[in-house]
Amino acid sequence: MQHADRLSVGEGQYNRLPSLAAHFVEQHVDLIVTFGFPATQAAKSATSTIPIVFITGGDPVNFGLVASLNRPGGNITGMNLMLGALGPNVIGVARDRNVVLSIQSN
Repeated sequence: MQHADRLSVGEGQYNRLPSLAAHFVEQHVDLIVTFGFPATQAAKSATSTIPIVFITGGDPVNFGLVASLNRPGGNITGMNLMLGALGPNVIGVARDRNVVLSIQSN
């Protein structure tokens, strides 16, 4: 990996996600990794060709992110965290580590 950008939503500025996702597309990154529905939806709306790997706490089928759990389809796949009582701890760690990561190799 030669280049990685890490961007955090920070302070609930979800309105910035579409422009952040568009930035990654313009940079021709090889992969977009997202945490949570808003970041994943922004990435999905920005590209149908760059692979997207997501982590979300909700049902990605009901969110409209993937066609099905067995065959997500398109350029998107990921995992659903059904964490119960551990959820806030894991989400806090992920938030501290940044919520959107793109990877570009040249």
